[in-house]
Amino acid sequence: MRTLGRITRIDRPSAALFAFSLRGHGDAEVLLLGTRAPAWGAGLVPTRPRGAPADALTQGLRRRLEGAEVLSVEETPSGLAVQLRLAEDPAPTAQPTGGPSPAGAPDADISSPVSAWLLVNRERGAVTLLVEGQPVLVTHPGLPAGSLRPPGRRPALARRAGGPWPLLLRAEASELLTSARRSLGTALARTLKRLTRKLHAIEADAARADHAPQLRLDADLLLAHGHQAQRAADGTGWVMAQDWSADPPVERRIPLERGERPADRAARLYHQARRLERGVKVAEERWLLAEAQLGQVRELAAGCAAATTLAELDAIAKTALGLGIREVDDTAPSAVGRASPAKRRPTNKADQERNPFRRFVSSSGHPIWVGRSARENDALTLHHAKPYHVWLHVEGRAGSHVIIPLIRGAELPSDLLIDAAHLAAHFSDARDESLVEVIYAERRHVVKPRGYPAGAVRVDRRKTLALRQEPARRDALLAGERRV
Repeated sequence: MRTLGRITRIDRPSAALFAFSLRGHGDAEVLLLGTRAPAWGAGLVPTRPRGAPADALTQGLRRRLEGAEVLSVEETPSGLAVQLRLAEDPAPTAQPTGGPSPAGAPDADISSPVSAWLLVNRERGAVTLLVEGQPVLVTHPGLPAGSLRPPGRRPALARRAGGPWPLLLRAEASELLTSARRSLGTALARTLKRLTRKLHAIEADAARADHAPQLRLDADLLLAHGHQAQRAADGTGWVMAQDWSADPPVERRIPLERGERPADRAARLYHQARRLERGVKVAEERWLLAEAQLGQVRELAAGCAAATTLAELDAIAKTALGLGIREVDDTAPSAVGRASPAKRRPTNKADQERNPFRRFVSSSGHPIWVGRSARENDALTLHHAKPYHVWLHVEGRAGSHVIIPLIRGAELPSDLLIDAAHLAAHFSDARDESLVEVIYAERRHVVKPRGYPAGAVRVDRRKTLALRQEPARRDALLAGERRV
């Protein structure tokens, strides 16, 4: 019997919908089951709808049904019945959720060659999973016996060869649109909160520059009155000096660390003041970048709220993913069941011989790898890099993945990180900008969720480096490329 496809993923876009991603007959499709009005019915759609994270019921179905084959879907007097063939022999019967096994289990003569049935009750939207005729998952154990029985042996509805699938599709588009808009809007709202916190953090960094004049004054007083330094028994010390810049003048006590000379302390204070003053300029540029990102996300959020079709939401999700918005996780347009570009075999010998990355050498002689394209970024990150290597990418821009191949347990030198960040900036859309934000993380925290397009990944536990590009340093790195 020709099947409708094999289940590769199970989602619950909303409380009234289940989505079973299918792979079979060369195409990836999604079987939707609407469990209550107005989204009652079943049908096929080309892409997986976005929705809320998996709840306990969805996770239970995933454990039991992912990999199973869908043989048929029928509308019965009591609801919907999905006929399944499990990928493996069924596990021992478990107690149904919510209470003991319900009365009226299916008759023994129905167990037949069918391994499993998934039944949806029309009145309550209850879900029952029968494996080898025994209930293993029941959401409403008090249902009448008739609603817990699979249909008889009448012909099942299945895909007709060369024609459309003759079932239902009464799961209303409004239900899909509502759940997709809610999920994408929630992700964008989280992004807005994150960027707002980032702006506040940048403002706090810039505010610290207000301490620079006081640091310089303390350094001046140390140099002028250092000969009057006093010491305690433990080696620490202090300098007492009259601060004539205050009105009225006050006597200041400037501490010294153990064994520290006043001139050394003054040099440290001058250095801190210079860093704070330089940081103001960097903070201003970072603030402008973050504010621009915030404006883009606000536009996306407004577009999401006004979207009237799933295609519009798909376009917004693609744009958000291209901007590097990591909160848009389960909202990318799905390519469920298709092999990701990084996992496809090369189509010709030239592709097989081609290296998926370019090799550069840092100023200290350490190798740095840079991806050549979106497809080869996946190959570099997912197949060549080790979990303990360091991964870099320009935040919110299209560009190459960069890998620093470290030894397990080795520390990352700051000069090496800056060299790799220069390469990430050069091989990105931000190559002409003076200040670039580069994110980096251990490769173990970089994952590619199913359905993400080539080159797109999700990064956890990442850090951000505000890089001011140095053309001379970048040119030296480019000149040191190793041709293979």
